[in-house]
Amino acid sequence: MLTPSKAIELVLEAARKGRAVERPLEEACFLVTAEDVIAEQAYPYFSYSSMDGYAVHSEDLDGASTDNPVTLPLAGEIRAATGKRPVLPRGQAIRIMTGGPIPEGSDAVVQQEDVDEKADSVIFYGPVAKGNFINREGEEIARGDILWPAGKALNPAAIGLIATFGVSSIAVYPAPSVFILTTGDELIAPGEPRGYGEIYDSVTPMLASALRWAGFDRISSRRCKDDRGLLHDALSLALAESDIVVSVGGVSMGEYDFVRDVAERAGVEKIFWKVSQKPGKPLYFGKKGDTLLFGLPGNPAAALACLQLYVLPAARRIMGYSSPGPEWLNGVIAEAMENRTDRTNFLRVVARKDAHGGYLLERAGGQSSYMLSSFSRANALAQLPPGPVRIDAGEKVQFAPLFWDVE
Repeated sequence: MLTPSKAIELVLEAARKGRAVERPLEEACFLVTAEDVIAEQAYPYFSYSSMDGYAVHSEDLDGASTDNPVTLPLAGEIRAATGKRPVLPRGQAIRIMTGGPIPEGSDAVVQQEDVDEKADSVIFYGPVAKGNFINREGEEIARGDILWPAGKALNPAAIGLIATFGVSSIAVYPAPSVFILTTGDELIAPGEPRGYGEIYDSVTPMLASALRWAGFDRISSRRCKDDRGLLHDALSLALAESDIVVSVGGVSMGEYDFVRDVAERAGVEKIFWKVSQKPGKPLYFGKKGDTLLFGLPGNPAAALACLQLYVLPAARRIMGYSSPGPEWLNGVIAEAMENRTDRTNFLRVVARKDAHGGYLLERAGGQSSYMLSSFSRANALAQLPPGPVRIDAGEKVQFAPLFWDVE
């Protein structure tokens, strides 16, 4: 069997980056940039006031105090978008609003709370430092700076930053479409009356929600009985219409585990089957053209772990991420943990920041492949090496954060 590291290597080799498209900036959030976004000019474009107040020549207020106030004649008012840069003669002050351009000759702004205005003059009660309450031209971003690098998902602040430079559209990689095909005679939709031996399909809503949480919104799904003909039709349709197909169940060695055979009859090239890990040993992976097929185990916790470890990194690679994951960090375990198998064991844990800025890992609950209660409490997967091995409390292990934030 493959090691997990070799399996993810093969997955990422098979996942080809999609074709970049031009999208309106407002529709590009959470998508990955196809090229560096470069500042075509410096920012701020001009020096402007960060306060409502009065623009002055700082030297005109040298020696000002409460006992010796300085009175300057008022030369007018500056609002935002003046059309041209005003000029302030020496020995005068000018009323300026937040965002108003600093007039030529001025080098400081005094906030309005610190002065008294009378008729056509302003009384100042103290000196002012050069640059006071002025956002200087070009102090944040220089012309030619990289506003946002290629291969990184845009966040709302990045959208705002890029819009600041007048950009209305941007080249990004669209999120891949994903088809979830859940198999099993025993599965029924939540909300339906349940007969003896039937179980509700928890996997479809769980995986669809996980994908949406991770930024993938082009998701289709279908449940299919354990029937070769029905499965062949459903899988063929999914492979034709989607970038990634995620089938759940039917990949082991049981009498009704049809997925591997049906997939290859449908033209899928098998890349691997079985990974030396727990949970998720019978993971199947193949491709047809550029469409990827992941055959996940039917147990919910195993399916979710495989989505985290393999499906999401592949989707991120197609989406253009330069580092698609999974991301492995170091943490210290709070209690002794054992791996009695000869496979890598991925444990559901809660990772919390400790007093020193590191991470403390605690078992989230039961670790059986069908148990979702512990997964619902977990925020990370801890990786125990193949055993038999015992790792004592206080020792380090690697862990990968899940879709939700590490506390």
